[in-house]
Amino acid sequence: MKKLHAYSFVPAVFLLAVFILACATENSTQNLIDRSKGYRDVGREYIVQGKYTLALRELLKAEKLYADDHVLQDYMGICYREKEKYQQALEHFNKALAIKPDYGIARNNLGTTYLKMNSWDKAIEQFKMLTEGQYVDIYVTPHYPLANLGLAYYQKGDYEKAAVYYTDALDYYRDGFTKDYYYKLVVIGLARTKIAQADFREAISLLKNLTEEYPDQARIHFELANVYRDSGNFGAALISYRRVVQLAPETPIADASVEEIERLGNPSVISE
Repeated sequence: MKKLHAYSFVPAVFLLAVFILACATENSTQNLIDRSKGYRDVGREYIVQGKYTLALRELLKAEKLYADDHVLQDYMGICYREKEKYQQALEHFNKALAIKPDYGIARNNLGTTYLKMNSWDKAIEQFKMLTEGQYVDIYVTPHYPLANLGLAYYQKGDYEKAAVYYTDALDYYRDGFTKDYYYKLVVIGLARTKIAQADFREAISLLKNLTEEYPDQARIHFELANVYRDSGNFGAALISYRRVVQLAPETPIADASVEEIERLGNPSVISE
């Protein structure tokens, strides 16, 4: 009986050791994940501030601790994209998608990286996955890839499709989505598309409405001034260019506006 007792005691000790080791391993892994998220969160704050080199330093620390974090990989992709290291950006966005295939944010960022690389068709492929594919019912910001599709088709010179996608994106804002930074880009993008289609009246209408919503935004007045100029309405163009100079003196668009004011103020230009 003593031998039986001794024999049965060994597995019990072994199982206890395995349990303790498993708990220690689990705690160790969770500790690494928690520490990694700490660095990741600091990196995110730097991204928000536009300090991508500082952000990347923190994110690389996070990756050394725990790399299988789709959010972390997406943040790293953003940093490399903004630093114009596009191949590295693509690698990290793809890593994020490998970890979480339905992570639409990373797919949209992957598409925008292709936009920056002038790879219009590859960008379109990614954005369509968000607007027409498996993510369409779960992606909470569909107006972003729609706007990006508008830009991609505009760059390809397919203005008809560009107008469709920009309009679809704009409809989300008209239906109650919060008007954020992208909203202005959508309206300006649609206006530029209308200009390319020689529909100056619609372009002017879009931009006039936008200047009424954001009267202190010099960039919007500059876009409107350019449309007035291109449509031959030089008087209205001068008014808008002067507004740009008032709102944003000593900026590149103010300098460009001054040049246009001087040129349009020349009687020979008006008589052309």
